[in-house]
Amino acid sequence: MLSTSQERLLRYWGLVMGIAMEMSGGAPWPMFRYSTPEQARFKSITDQLPGKAMWVFFAVTVVVFLVMAALAVVLVLLPILTLVAPNPADLTPLPFVLAMALVILVAFGAGFPLSLAVGARLGDSWGGGKPAAAEPGDRALYAKIRRQFLRFALIAGAVFIPGCLLFILLDLDAGPLVDALKLACAASALVGMVGFWRTRPKRN
Repeated sequence: MLSTSQERLLRYWGLVMGIAMEMSGGAPWPMFRYSTPEQARFKSITDQLPGKAMWVFFAVTVVVFLVMAALAVVLVLLPILTLVAPNPADLTPLPFVLAMALVILVAFGAGFPLSLAVGARLGDSWGGGKPAAAEPGDRALYAKIRRQFLRFALIAGAVFIPGCLLFILLDLDAGPLVDALKLACAASALVGMVGFWRTRPKRN
């Protein structure tokens, strides 16, 4: 049996992946792959979610994650940089890149699951979401989700380090890349809103 918080995370993460797979036409997402029975389980536990619970979950999750990311910068990045180079002019690229990678690890490894947990809790308490009936495979599916979160955080931090060092060593202009990432983030947000609208519960 899953705890109450674990069951909520399973249910609302199923909502996230349901929308993602809906928008991708059922194509698997890198690092977040699920078997056909697992996808069916996601669908069965999210079909019962009321529309208000979905809205509350997404809104709260986004706000909490942004706050957690900001706290990671203030409580992790700035103290490390101050310790390494009290004079900002003396800061070299490598310590900065390593500190930023640590911030990414903290933000995605701890902040992202925490933001999902808070969003799911308030989705139930404010939006009227109800626990789903347990099934034998739920614990294994929950454990798989947690492993995926950790793997995503580790890979994000690991990719960030060589990517930044490559730009520094080759003296590349990151402006076009930053612009492309901004467009990708905007497109992702738009796709997410469209997907949520298409998969919202219909009123009879």
